[in-house]
Amino acid sequence: MYAFVDYSSDRRDPSPHSAGFRAWRSVVHLSPRGSRLCDDAFEMYQTLKSCLGGNRYEPTEQQLLYAVSRAPAVGANPPGAPLQILVQTPTEPNWSPLLRRGLALTASPHWTEQIWHPGQLATLVVTASPVIVQPAPTPQRHMLDGTRVHNWFRGSLQAAGCSHVTSITCSREITTRQRGEPVSMRHFTAQVKVANAARFTTFLGAPLGSNRCWGAGLVLATSA
Repeated sequence: MYAFVDYSSDRRDPSPHSAGFRAWRSVVHLSPRGSRLCDDAFEMYQTLKSCLGGNRYEPTEQQLLYAVSRAPAVGANPPGAPLQILVQTPTEPNWSPLLRRGLALTASPHWTEQIWHPGQLATLVVTASPVIVQPAPTPQRHMLDGTRVHNWFRGSLQAAGCSHVTSITCSREITTRQRGEPVSMRHFTAQVKVANAARFTTFLGAPLGSNRCWGAGLVLATSA
């Protein structure tokens, strides 16, 4: 299991080419009951979304992104049950329903603000689903594999205003469950240099890849 930390950039005076990233981040420590419920990705997403206002089963305009820390894998088995969740939202969430229902032991939201500058070095961490969607009339999704996974990730970072993308690492497939069906993701890390700060900060607030609703796509960046 990897620990979540508060990723922040340095606080030098911004230049006209700098850009800011701002969001609420919460670390939710699940109870054993919450861990069992959130073992299904669909139930996890709906449970988290219910704390952002609106009806539990209606779409929300909030950009809900999250990453899951699970019990470590044993041998060749997949990672175990979810233990804590890092959640990113544009407005402050209300986690009291999770606490009242006994699904969470603690839930601590905090405001995160980062200022990024052209030429700044960054370390990126993300669990993402490298899936391509075929065009209409019948869209189909294909999971990438092998070197195409690295190329997909490198291309995504370059499109996000990063240059000199180096030290890419990629885990084997991580499989979670959504209504009994498997959802595959991979854990990526990379060292980059920020070339376009505005594009980079937009990238940090948006999901990378597919399966956002199932815990994929939250990009975390720290100043290298």
